[in-house]
Amino acid sequence: MKFIYAAALGAILVIAGCTKEETQSASSPETPSAVTVTPATHEPAIGSQEWMKTVDEKLGISSDGHGPDFGSDEWNRAVESKIHTADAEGNGPKIGTEEWKRSVDFKLKNKDKK
Repeated sequence: MKFIYAAALGAILVIAGCTKEETQSASSPETPSAVTVTPATHEPAIGSQEWMKTVDEKLGISSDGHGPDFGSDEWNRAVESKIHTADAEGNGPKIGTEEWKRSVDFKLKNKDKK
């Protein structure tokens, strides 16, 4: 019984944290509308051009539009030199990998919380 209450509470919390957009089929107005759930805030997908632009701006990699190309080895090394995803012994994700990008994203989001 406790599981049912916990599951219901979890569903309510998920729904409360999102906004909904209702769409209705133009070809069949009698059909019930579909509900699409989207996050309440917009954040660029990790690794996307928009994400790299945000990282670049937050870390000050490029200046006046001049700097390494987003996602290039040179750009990745410049990001790593600013954010340091590796620990003191040099252990960390390989620069440029998806794991590294997630680590960069995590560190940027938590940078101001310290």
